[in-house]
Amino acid sequence: MSLFLNNIPQASDNLDFSQGQLLSNNQGLDTVFGVDHYKFSDASANKGFHNTVTTPPYVATPTTGLPPVTGANPIFYGFQQTTPLGVLQYSEGPNAAVPTPVTAIQSSVTGLAIANGTSINILDFTGIPRAFGTLFAMGVNSSSVNIAITCQVFWTGTAFIFLEDTGSGSLFVTSSGNILQLSVLTGQSNLTGVYWTLYFYRLS
Repeated sequence: MSLFLNNIPQASDNLDFSQGQLLSNNQGLDTVFGVDHYKFSDASANKGFHNTVTTPPYVATPTTGLPPVTGANPIFYGFQQTTPLGVLQYSEGPNAAVPTPVTAIQSSVTGLAIANGTSINILDFTGIPRAFGTLFAMGVNSSSVNIAITCQVFWTGTAFIFLEDTGSGSLFVTSSGNILQLSVLTGQSNLTGVYWTLYFYRLS
């Protein structure tokens, strides 16, 4: 697609000269505004509304590696604090408030397996100064009995603090160094179809 020409028509232009440029500009409106929005030419009641919202990782100019600084209004943006976290969406209140993560981190669509006495990694917290979150997990053991747990996860920057709901079975939350883990008690049945979701309330 051609770049939008914002300086045409000039007062001295003849219509036959500007016609092609104006047509290209008009056709470009649907292409550009059609990204995340209902198209510029949409005739429905949705005209002008967002269909989706894409927030590429925020990068300051000049580059600082820091999230945006808010003024009088809150903002919504994508940002990557650490590689293990990946790009998450954040909401940040006015006057440079502490950003609030919006995107949850999830296990894969396919259930995971955890053998008794072993652990799986959830997230490496290296590089995160502090964090508050909740981990939800559930699985099915060999007897097809549902097992679930909820755990409040706090990260001081160097260590974890867990406030754990013992749930309904052999799942428990643990860690290895800076890595948050989910484990199955030794001597219990192996778990299959394990799923987890980690919600953050603070990551700074």
